Amino acid sequence: FVHSPLNYKFNAIRLVKLLPRSRPSDPVQCTLIIEDLHPGIEFHALSYVWGSLSHNKIFVNGYSFEVRNNLYHFLKEKSLDRDFCLHKRFWVDQICIDQENIEERNHQVNQMAQIYSSARKVHIWLGRERGASDGVMAAIQTYKSPPVHEDAASMALQCFAYLSEARYWNRLWIIQEILLAKSISVMYGPRTIPWRQLEVILNDILRHLEDARKPVDDIVYAESLRSSNLGRFILERQKMLSEGVDGAARLFDWCNVIQLSRQSCCTDVRDRIFGVLGLVDPSFRIPVDYSLSTERICREVLATYARHY
Repeated sequence: FVHSPLNYKFNAIRLVKLLPRSRPSDPVQCTLIIEDLHPGIEFHALSYVWGSLSHNKIFVNGYSFEVRNNLYHFLKEKSLDRDFCLHKRFWVDQICIDQENIEERNHQVNQMAQIYSSARKVHIWLGRERGASDGVMAAIQTYKSPPVHEDAASMALQCFAYLSEARYWNRLWIIQEILLAKSISVMYGPRTIPWRQLEVILNDILRHLEDARKPVDDIVYAESLRSSNLGRFILERQKMLSEGVDGAARLFDWCNVIQLSRQSCCTDVRDRIFGVLGLVDPSFRIPVDYSLSTERICREVLATYARHY
């Protein structure tokens, strides 16, 4: 498969349309189209962990295309959902960006903030069903606040803890993908929950912290969930919404962003800068350029401070 070139003079992006499968044995197929990223464009965006290298074959516009395991499991799962396929176009970086083309990567990463803030919904994919994931997601789906008895509160605590341990929350790129989103759903295997349900559970956990009658171990455990990456991202997003500010309008300087991303990981150290650019005030931003060394990029960032202070 060869990507058709993008026009860099415009906000051009590619979008994936997943074709429905009737049988699990059918190959995964999708179409890829080019659109201008203009106001009112209708699409969804996927937020996920790339994971290890693998050789899973799908077909894009009829041509063979290799994707990594985690994305392959998402495509396999959702291509069996006819309604999902028919009504959604997705931006998925692994497919929509020609990863071998540095000029194109620069262009597309420069647009990441606009892409995730423009998407109708950002869909978080935690991975295929494994272990207790299906039971945990089912329990979260049916959770009612406030919990009617102690067992329900304890179950919510355990379910939140289980989700907070997913590898996804440690990925640096997801911070701006979550904070800039208009709306979010969380998918784990075949089940989907709204982001709001995680907020409700965390709020109940925090009320748990305020109850002096609770055992100290319970309070310490609940505090650890608040300080987990999942807990921190929920609270940061709640703070933005409570201030009446949408994600795209809330901007930080580099000190704030580095603090926010301190517990997160990335493969390319340069993405410590490029992966959070969408959260930085434009006056502090630098152009994305993967041809530059890490040292040069750090110097560019420091230079933005020299211009302000």
